[in-house]
Amino acid sequence: MKSQLISSVEPQNDATFLQFEKNRRLVLINLNSSFSAMSSKEHLQKELVLSQRKIKDAEEKKTKLKKLVQELDNHYQTSKGSVMRYNKLKTIVKEFTSENTMKLLQECIKRKPAVNGKSNSLTGNLLQRCAEFAGKAAEVAEKNTDITDVHIIPPDIKKMDKKTVSMNIENNEKVLADYQKTFISFKHRIDNLKKNYEASKANPPNIRYQELKKMIKQTIEAGV
Repeated sequence: MKSQLISSVEPQNDATFLQFEKNRRLVLINLNSSFSAMSSKEHLQKELVLSQRKIKDAEEKKTKLKKLVQELDNHYQTSKGSVMRYNKLKTIVKEFTSENTMKLLQECIKRKPAVNGKSNSLTGNLLQRCAEFAGKAAEVAEKNTDITDVHIIPPDIKKMDKKTVSMNIENNEKVLADYQKTFISFKHRIDNLKKNYEASKANPPNIRYQELKKMIKQTIEAGV
């Protein structure tokens, strides 16, 4: 279609033919560049929409984790004064570190390719580089798949120039990275809580009772 429109004006003589062809190529190059720029900008706009969705999702997940900690605090407070408090404390920890909680944490934490240490050998370095490349390729593929699900670009994003869109994406990536640090830190505390709970089983009830109180209070105070 573009070639037909451009070719509709034919050169009048042989002297202008070369110049005509040159001009036509320049026009085609400019058109293709414009289409590529538009496509690139639209892709960035969709990436911004996607990053906003991820932030909203992270906020919702953090709210769920905060709710779990609040419930832990409520159960801990209501257990005070009970003659069965020792058993209640055990139940509180088990429920807080349940499979559902761990599943939620796994959903919060972004998956990363597993690379088992570094190696000085040529083969080891090559395998590590391959693993890193595969992980990066998978991340890019996942992002591109997610971007294809973005069908509507809000008017405020459409009005942004390419530089502003890129800056917003970069800022959102930093926000998401902070969420990841929060989630990973929280999971680390829950993992330690589970380990400490199991380790406390080796102690007599009176000592274990104090340990259970301490580990629950520490978890509540640390929050999310």
